Amino acid sequence: MIMTDNMMWDIIEVIASVVECFLLTNYVVNFFDYKVSEKEGKKYFYLLFMTILNNIVISQVIRIDSVTGILQIAIVYFYLRIYMNGSELKKIFVSFTSVFLILIINSITLASFNWITHKNMEVLITSNGIFRIMILFITKFLYFIST
Repeated sequence: MIMTDNMMWDIIEVIASVVECFLLTNYVVNFFDYKVSEKEGKKYFYLLFMTILNNIVISQVIRIDSVTGILQIAIVYFYLRIYMNGSELKKIFVSFTSVFLILIINSITLASFNWITHKNMEVLITSNGIFRIMILFITKFLYFIST
């Protein structure tokens, strides 16, 4: 099988999405203690799997970012309700901030690249090239630092 440029870029995008899902899952899980400390790895994997499913699969079917964002908030919230100790307010806060941090970081990074390169944001999001790789790396790095 010959790998085309488009396939390579698809793989880079999927890897970036999976990294983001790991970061989001770590952020959420590190805020709380499990109600029952048994099978924590399996419970962690449940959230990671649901996040990857939403981020990669559902986002391809429903191409409206606000819908997948709201779905991600719901996934995190119900996960926290089922598996984690902590106040209801804190669970709501973490559910929202897990997604809004990504939104804010991505928006600021894209706006900065738009200002520096004078390229349309749509072009920056959909293009294949060094700027796209830089944007992916910077956004994931900033999310890692902020969480």
